[in-house]
Amino acid sequence: MSPARCDSCPTLALSAHVVAVEDLCPTLRRITLGGSDLGHLGVNGPSLDLRVKIVVPHGGSTSESVMACLAEYRPDAPLADDAQWYRTWLAMPEQERGAMRTYTVRELRDTPGGTQLVIDFALHLPDGDGGGPATSWAAAASPGDAVAVVGPNRRVCGPDYAGIEWRPGDARRVLLAGDETAVPAVAGILEYLSLRTDADQWSGDVLLEVPHAEDRLDVAAPPAVTVSWLVRDNAPRGALLTEAVEQAAPPAVQLASHTVDDVDVDHSILWETSAATAAERYAWVAGEAGMLKPLRRWLLGPAGMTKEQVAIMGYWRQGRSG
Repeated sequence: MSPARCDSCPTLALSAHVVAVEDLCPTLRRITLGGSDLGHLGVNGPSLDLRVKIVVPHGGSTSESVMACLAEYRPDAPLADDAQWYRTWLAMPEQERGAMRTYTVRELRDTPGGTQLVIDFALHLPDGDGGGPATSWAAAASPGDAVAVVGPNRRVCGPDYAGIEWRPGDARRVLLAGDETAVPAVAGILEYLSLRTDADQWSGDVLLEVPHAEDRLDVAAPPAVTVSWLVRDNAPRGALLTEAVEQAAPPAVQLASHTVDDVDVDHSILWETSAATAAERYAWVAGEAGMLKPLRRWLLGPAGMTKEQVAIMGYWRQGRSG
């Protein structure tokens, strides 16, 4: 019998369907996906801030045409060049392939009925961003709706999988900061840390800027990690978060003696990550790319951190629906 993709290929295209829908708060909608294919999904370790691709029907496509465009990368398909899967999908007709977007896994849940994938979708992005095809799909999703998931093959991928950015190394003093789109990833990381045997050794601050007071959620965290919710209301996006980060990471060097290179978030992706192998402290920051620029300047400037100590990820850009 010829080997199949699920035997050795890192990336698989999986069929799934909606099992449950829950509105956690005005901004976040939790969608739980099920299906036998999801038993292949994972990294043989904690999910942390693991990213997967969600492919939804859009522009005239159907769930059947979406899966047909991904047929070459199904678990039972013959072995194929793993590095070419995205280009292969992109070459398919737009009216057949659907729309692909990246989301953080909130939880991979093993149940008696099989593996379930939990994704928390941020809805109703403010400032005129009504959301793109994936957001619209999530807003209207109901049990039984079909969707495709492209992600890591748990038989092949381990904790070093490139779709995980949380790499604190030896650091146990941490700073996590972000907007509403970062809440699912932060909650997943904190939940994992709170269950570790060394949970009492972790300390630091978690700063989450959200649109409404009702968006504050109960999240598990190690005892010495403080979680603060910053309610934006009518304040400019990122203003509260910038001030809070500056307080949580006070100056370690003189402003005049430390410069930081700039990033043009309108023409490039703000995504800088690495492993803080032997660092004493570590910062993980995610959200709207423009909002992250002053946080990056502060952490790599006055706060005295190096690029090896800071993971900073532009999950989205205002004015560009996702």
